[in-house]
Amino acid sequence: MKHFRRIWDKEKDGFILAHKEMNGRELYEMFCRKFSLTDVTFNAFCKERSKIGAARKGHQHHNCTKSRPLYAERGRKGYIYIKVALKPSVWISKARWVYEETHPGYIYNSREDIFWFLDGNKRNFHPDNIGLIKRSWQTVIQAEGGVIKGNAELTRLNILKARMKIAMLDRAEKKGLCVKRKSKRNGRLLKSDARQKQQEYYRNETTEERKARHKKTWERIKQRRAEDPAFNAKYTEEHRIVSLEWARRHRKKGGTKS
Repeated sequence: MKHFRRIWDKEKDGFILAHKEMNGRELYEMFCRKFSLTDVTFNAFCKERSKIGAARKGHQHHNCTKSRPLYAERGRKGYIYIKVALKPSVWISKARWVYEETHPGYIYNSREDIFWFLDGNKRNFHPDNIGLIKRSWQTVIQAEGGVIKGNAELTRLNILKARMKIAMLDRAEKKGLCVKRKSKRNGRLLKSDARQKQQEYYRNETTEERKARHKKTWERIKQRRAEDPAFNAKYTEEHRIVSLEWARRHRKKGGTKS
């Protein structure tokens, strides 16, 4: 059900508590009629009934998290979470809690900060095994080797190499020496590296692939020239400059044989 948690309030909980001795199915149908709710499932109704203590004796199976003591732990999707507040109940990842406890003055940024287990063991909460990285670093770190299971030092080395690469790309981008790839996996790339990758691709493509690429490029150019007169003039001038540059380089190599 959409916006499930927003439907429950004191009025609805009070109604359920006032009729808690009724049969579950009958109370559910009366509840839906009274509040004109057609999108609340019977399962959701039973969970809320059990949560507020309105289930009949012997039918309270859903324990409320508010009853858990402070610093209690629970597992979720392979990670450990710890309870850090009672009212309201607040759970955070234990890796974040360990990092905050051992780094006074650190302020958590939910949009950027994530915590890695440097040796790959999600149950090793030693402070030296918890590494703080930025979300935007993940792709570059993985390209440099990522987490090395059982070796936190090599993982730190990969993170340092990734940070050096990111700093280099930041500086290159400011000077216009960097290109952004459409694929998020590749991200940014130096123009020299992009040119080299492109040349390698052209050298390895077959004759049929080259003809298909040239045909597709020429069709795209013709479409742009027909739609945009400014592009037509710009393309003509750029093509003239490229042709002159090619002729100049060709003359230096000795020209063609007669």
